[in-house]
Amino acid sequence: MDRGGADTAGGSGGFLAGRRAAAQADNSLNGSVYDMNGKPYPSVQLVFTSEDNGRSFTVPVDEKGHYHTPSISAGTYDVDVKDKGQVVFRTGIKSAAGRK
Repeated sequence: MDRGGADTAGGSGGFLAGRRAAAQADNSLNGSVYDMNGKPYPSVQLVFTSEDNGRSFTVPVDEKGHYHTPSISAGTYDVDVKDKGQVVFRTGIKSAAGRK
């Protein structure tokens, strides 16, 4: 398992996770998960874990590789990409959600 940068990934499954993520007005994120060939990577799960408080939540990725998170607090998150229960890639994000 590899650990990538803030918005790119290159793990054993060859991911580009969150490359097209966009923050929404309600502090949620919309994005897509792609393989190294630029094709959507469907039906995986993203597990976001707050580095501030250790709480985590899981977001499904649909059959087109898209995901949508609930509203998130500002902070730094570890993001695990899971395929069939196995972590195949780990990355991280910093969210400025809720900051004025």
